[in-house]
Amino acid sequence: LYDRAWQLAPTDLYATLRAGHLSPKELFNQWLDSLLNALPDISAQRPRLILVGPHLSDPTVYQVIESAGASIVDDVLDIGHRYFARSEATEDDPVDALADRILTALPTPTKLHLERRRDKYLVELVTRRAADGVVFTRQAFCDPHGFDYARMRAQLQKADIPHVLMELEQTPHVGQMRTRVEAFLETMG
Repeated sequence: LYDRAWQLAPTDLYATLRAGHLSPKELFNQWLDSLLNALPDISAQRPRLILVGPHLSDPTVYQVIESAGASIVDDVLDIGHRYFARSEATEDDPVDALADRILTALPTPTKLHLERRRDKYLVELVTRRAADGVVFTRQAFCDPHGFDYARMRAQLQKADIPHVLMELEQTPHVGQMRTRVEAFLETMG
C-alpha cells in the first residue's frame, strides 16, 4: 500500500488505513489486493508529502492535503505505516512473535531508543519515498510529540527538507489548516 500511496487521493488512503484497522485481516487483504490491482498509472506530479504525528482518527488533515493538491507518500504515525510494517511470524509462538514485533518496531514518541531513532528514520524515509516535504500534526499540549518534533525538526533542517507543524485541537479548524498547507506547498515551489 505505501509503495503506491501516492496514487491514492489522501482521503482514499485514510479510508484504506481505517479499513485495515477495522476489518478482518483476510477480508482486508483481499480488498487491498483488488484495490492495488485497479489503481491507474497517474502521471500528474503532485507535491509528495510524509505525514508525522499521532494516530489520526479524524480525516480532516487528509481532506486538507487533498484539497491543496498534494499526495501522501508515507507516514510516521503512531498507528499508520508503523502498524503495517511487519507481520507476525505464524510458525513461532504467538506471544514471542508479538513481543518481537513490538520490540523491533520504530518506537513511538513516548519511547526513546538510541539505535532506532525516529529523526534519522524520517530523513531516510523522505529520501526513499522522494518526498517533497513533511507535515507534522500534533495534538495541542501533547508533550511526547512536542519533544519528538523538536528532534525531528533539527534533523530535517540539517538535511534541508521542508516541513510544517500543524497543532490540532479537539475541533479542527479546517480553514486554518488549509491555509497552512497551501502556504507550505507554495514555499516548496
